Amino acid sequence: MNNIHSDQESEFLPRWITLRLQNAVREHRVVVLTGARQVGKSTLLRRATPFSDWRYYTFDEYDVLRQAEAEPQSLWAGTSQIIIDEVQKLPALLPAIKRAVDTRKDSLHFVLSGSANLLLMQKVSESLAGRAVYFALHPMTVGECNRQPVPSLLEEMLAGNLPAERQIPQAIDDVIPVMLRGLMPALLPMTTPAAWVEWWG
Repeated sequence: MNNIHSDQESEFLPRWITLRLQNAVREHRVVVLTGARQVGKSTLLRRATPFSDWRYYTFDEYDVLRQAEAEPQSLWAGTSQIIIDEVQKLPALLPAIKRAVDTRKDSLHFVLSGSANLLLMQKVSESLAGRAVYFALHPMTVGECNRQPVPSLLEEMLAGNLPAERQIPQAIDDVIPVMLRGLMPALLPMTTPAAWVEWWG
């Protein structure tokens, strides 16, 4: 039997990409996190350090969307750290973010999140080139589900520090159910194939 933890046992499973995001916000004014719906972007940004302390807005909320259309600068007034989720719903906000980053010299930082790749959207005329770095969040890995540390094999190889012996990660005892269910976060607590099919349907 595999040893993948469920979300019922632990409400938030840390994601391996988190360290890269933490490093990115220290070096860049704008970080863009994209990924398919339900992969856990919003959960990561609302639960992981330091993002859980940032001001958070989502354009899934109609009032916030209207506020951003009418007076975008009000979203980041009085703060220097802001997360805007589902940003693809208002591409017209990006030039305002560019102006804010260019004119405010008090280390104003943004994390923009959404289910669409801003670089590929036809209506996006502002790519935030030179100001933003882009990351993609994918469905969970088995290692993330089991709270294993981020693999360091690539870094070790590039540094020439590959040890002579490496511990082989524990195999999944029964990979078929994992393949049939998938590793989207919402699926992890589900235990029956019928529930998986209903979710994917």
